[in-house]
Amino acid sequence: MRRRPPREWIGLAGVASWPRLREALTLSQQSELRGVLIALPAETRPLVVTEFLAEVERMPFGPALLVALARAAGPHGGAR
Repeated sequence: MRRRPPREWIGLAGVASWPRLREALTLSQQSELRGVLIALPAETRPLVVTEFLAEVERMPFGPALLVALARAAGPHGGAR
């Protein structure tokens, strides 16, 4: 069992979160999540992954990702 994330996930998902992501997601979902994480600032990625892992246990992939992104954005999200 691979404990560390593959090379293309380094900097996107931590060593501790990678096994949970691998178990929870299909390959296509992993690819989609990776694409979203690449577009985010590096300092936001860990929070998005943490929130996503908490939500994906209770809801489908798409809504879980949206909730994680909204929570990571904070109370004022995209409002400027």
